[in-house]
Amino acid sequence: MAAAAAFSHRPWQPGRDFDRTEDLLHSVAATTMGIAFAAGVVATAVLAARRGRRRARVLDAVALAASVVLPLGMSALPEADGVLQRLMFAVAYVWYGREALVLRRTPDEVGTRRPG
Repeated sequence: MAAAAAFSHRPWQPGRDFDRTEDLLHSVAATTMGIAFAAGVVATAVLAARRGRRRARVLDAVALAASVVLPLGMSALPEADGVLQRLMFAVAYVWYGREALVLRRTPDEVGTRRPG
């Protein structure tokens, strides 16, 4: 995420000068971040299933779909890419928040509650 923020993207205004290498590095970092997020969602769901934890999988499916569909939508609809990007981050932050709450309420391996 820091690498995607460190490198600037192509300007929104057509015809403006920009560094193509920096734009490429931004795109590579953003794509890597999206793949890592999708892999994390899948890994978290698999680990929860292996541990026998029953929980709602709807948000996992929404987060996974958003990490794939919304970037494709950003490519197909460049005039809406800002809105789609913010929607993608909103879904990701809701997913992260839900995971944090689940971890906070889940007993650890010895059967006691986590501090906090």
